[in-house]
Amino acid sequence: MCKTLVIRLASAILLWCVMSGTMAVADEPGALQTVTQNGVVYLSGGIGSDEAQAMRALASDYKLRVMFAGTDGEYLSDIDVRVASMSDTTILAMQTQGPLLYINLPAGRYRITASTEHGFQTRWVNVPTHGGIDANFYWHDEAPVRGSNRCGACHRAPA
Repeated sequence: MCKTLVIRLASAILLWCVMSGTMAVADEPGALQTVTQNGVVYLSGGIGSDEAQAMRALASDYKLRVMFAGTDGEYLSDIDVRVASMSDTTILAMQTQGPLLYINLPAGRYRITASTEHGFQTRWVNVPTHGGIDANFYWHDEAPVRGSNRCGACHRAPA
């Protein structure tokens, strides 16, 4: 009886600690938050190694995973992104909050256009019914300018 009570109490304390820790992370300023636009859920961020790691842990929950970087290996942020359907209907239009953008889209073919002060790029992707797809955008090395969208002080993109 006493052993069962101790186990139940320890379990309750452990559960409380886990739930308290989870709630504290969710309530922290700057914590990752999903956004919904036109019925599409997305997550943008990845600045700093902790946030990048937290996002990568969620990657499998998203059908489309996009990364933005310079060919010099520096991650990029503040990218203007437009995702359109085959009929050119805008599904999502936003500016990234970091080098990683994860989007939950229905299966289908989409055009992603990404713009920086250095130009724009377009990629066509086929989002599968099961699993997901990665799309990476790289811009040629250019000297960063004051107020640029490079967040390389945070971390470097994989080579």
